[in-house]
Order: sequence, then structure tokens, then C-alpha cells
Amino acid sequence: MRKLTVIESENLPDLENNVHDVEDKEEQDIEQEELNWVQLLTSRRYKEARELLVEEIKVTSEIKLLVFLKCESALILSYYDFNQAVYEFKTLIDEHASHSIVYSSFSNIYSRTRQYEEAISVIDEGIKQFEDSEKYNLILTKAELLETSHRLDESKDIAKEVAEKSISDNQKSQAYLQIGQIQEKQNTRNEARNSYLKAYSANPNNRDNVFNISEYFREINDYRTELVFRKRLVNINSNNSIELGYLGNCYVALGLFSLAMESYKKALSVNELDTSWVVSNIGNIFNNVGLYSTAVEILNEALEKGQKNEYAYNRLSQALENHQSEQSREREIIDSVSVEPKDLDAASNSLRIPNLAEEIK
Repeated sequence: MRKLTVIESENLPDLENNVHDVEDKEEQDIEQEELNWVQLLTSRRYKEARELLVEEIKVTSEIKLLVFLKCESALILSYYDFNQAVYEFKTLIDEHASHSIVYSSFSNIYSRTRQYEEAISVIDEGIKQFEDSEKYNLILTKAELLETSHRLDESKDIAKEVAEKSISDNQKSQAYLQIGQIQEKQNTRNEARNSYLKAYSANPNNRDNVFNISEYFREINDYRTELVFRKRLVNINSNNSIELGYLGNCYVALGLFSLAMESYKKALSVNELDTSWVVSNIGNIFNNVGLYSTAVEILNEALEKGQKNEYAYNRLSQALENHQSEQSREREIIDSVSVEPKDLDAASNSLRIPNLAEEIK
């Protein structure tokens, strides 16, 4: 499925860098604290993470949580002992064949290493074990694997099966998203658009799905339709600064700068983390409408707040260039105007003023 990441664009916030900044700060904050297995995993300290996780597994009795933790343990193991991880997953299938997460997690270690046939084979074994919604979840996973391995028609066909047979609105929505994504790759734009709209109709309340749909319409520059879905996302979560920021970006693309400013200001009011990307986007609005000196001032403020990356510097550079160009234009205008007084009497004597009455004759 379309990943929920920021795609570089003139009007998009640099969310990815903000996330890294926050993660760096969090890592600094917890340096002096005892790390849990998730934090160790994030830091790629795989063996230490697994050691802690094994201890947690020993004191866990709730079956779903236990199976999940065992799957996570085998996944972590695959980073430094792949063959042993395969053995552990096969053991998990023998012990917990009724849990679909075992199959999806097992296939993950193969797909991560681009062994797609092996990954699909694991999912096929899982599909045989289920008749309920778990089966359709695994079929959707298989559809993604088929797409990744460039078997587009096969992927589309089994996604259609889920869309037609599943009783879950969310699964139907995901299936139509999968179909739409393949149709994009096959350059059947009208069909893709229709599939994305079906995805929304199936489940208009799933944030991730609506976000993916919004991204599709942004990518094809259909900002009018994108606006409908950006507004829906804000309705789903009105206190999410990221959704408000994206809505502001859409307004900018439509030339609705006042509404964009309102959206960015709301984002600033609810954001508890780094707000430099919002400030930077506000500066970009002033640049777009020709208020270059104000843009430079605000973009410098964004840099001071923390958005120090090539994208931010390019924005500031563009605003400075526009401001200098405007100053050059001002000088050209002044230089083109002569303020020396002229001999108006001499000029009037050299002119023949036509007699309109004579011209009519």
C-alpha cells in the first residue's frame, strides 16, 4: 500500500526530518535510563533487545500477547541469525497455527530480504488455516507481496476477491486501495480514481485509508478532490497538527492563502512537538503571494526553531532571491523615469493640434 510518508513537494512540511529530530531527542533523554526492548530494537541493538524480550515472554500468560511477543522475538533474531529465526517461526506455526500473526510475521522476514516466493508460500499456508476475516487479512498481505514482486494482475485479482467477499468494511476499503494502487501502475487513471473512491465509501472513518486516498489525489495534482479528503481527516481528528498542516498545504495549492494561514495557525496551537515546519510553511505563503521580506523573516525564524535541512534552506534562498529581484525591479523603474524639467512652451509650439471641425468636413 502507499506508504504514509512525506513526499517532497514545494508545499509539503518536512515531517520526516521532524520525526528524526524527535527521535534523536528521545534517544538523548533516555540515555541515562534503562532501555526497554522496543527502545533497544529502535537503536538496532538486536541481541540486547531479544534478551529483554525473552524475559518478558517468561512472565506473559495472555495467549494473544504471548504469541505476538514470540513473533517479535523471532523477527529480531532474523536480523543476526536468519536460519535460527526460520526454525523458531516453524516451531511457532506448529504450536500456534490458529494465530494468523505467526504467518504474516514469518513472511515478513522473507519479504524483508526480497525472498518473495518464500514469503508468499508462508502466506498460502496460513490462508488454508482460516475461513474468517483472518483469511482475508492474509490474502491482502499476499496481494501486497505479489505487487512488490511485479505480479500486478495476480495481486489485483485476489484483492478483488476480498472486496467482493469480505464482510469487513475496513478489509473492503484496504482491498480497493490495493486495486487502485495497481491500476495507477498500469496507467488506468479513471479506474484507479474509481477504486480509491470505493475505498473511501467502504470505510470513511479509517484515518490511514483516507490519508492514502488524499495522497493519491495530491500526487495527480487534483487538489480540489484532495481538499474533500483533507477536510475529512481533520474532522476525524481536529486536534492533529499534521492533518491541519496537510490541509494548509492543499489550500496553498488551490491559492486559498487565507484559509491556509488559518489552518497553519491551528496546527501551531495544537502541536506539542516541533513546530518549525508549520512556521516554514507560513513563510512559504508570504513568498507565494509576493511578500518576500516577511517570508525571509519567518523562514529565518523556522530555521532558528530547528528546521535545519536542505529543503528549508532552499525555501529561504528562494525567498531571498525573490526579494532581491523585486529590489532590482524597483531600481529599474526608478532609473527609467526622468525627473529633469522640460521646456513645455517649446514642445507645444512644435505640435499641431488638429481642428476637429475641419477634420469632419
